[in-house]
Amino acid sequence: MLEILKSDEGYSSTPYLDTKGNWTIGYGSTILYTRGNQRVTASTKEVSKSEAIKNLFCGISSAIDKARGFIKNFEELTAVRQCVLVMMAYQLGFNLYSFKNTKFFIESGAHRQAAIEMLDSKWAQKDSPSRAKRMSKMYLQNKFV
Repeated sequence: MLEILKSDEGYSSTPYLDTKGNWTIGYGSTILYTRGNQRVTASTKEVSKSEAIKNLFCGISSAIDKARGFIKNFEELTAVRQCVLVMMAYQLGFNLYSFKNTKFFIESGAHRQAAIEMLDSKWAQKDSPSRAKRMSKMYLQNKFV
């Protein structure tokens, strides 16, 4: 999961505006946990790769909490499906919670339908189509791709 997120997010030592207009740094971070939960702005000082990786781990921890809070039976899912939800939470933050149909199908054990529902979203159709398709495929096939 770590390597997938690093690849998907890319690394930048300096702040930049992401596709949604959020100031971002490191590996797609809008918050620097390593600096007391500082919000990233245009004037945020540079981060080293080492600090960016530490921050990525903190972001993953936060994403795990979001995914656990979203899906009642999260602990019963396979490791791959848990990772997909965590990676979605890392990218989407609390916007993951808007995937109500996906949530319903996951909690019902209808994994094929859950994977299809992931694609019925702005995330899949506009924001990150190739990433969303890959996440949906991983979830459906229950293996890392």
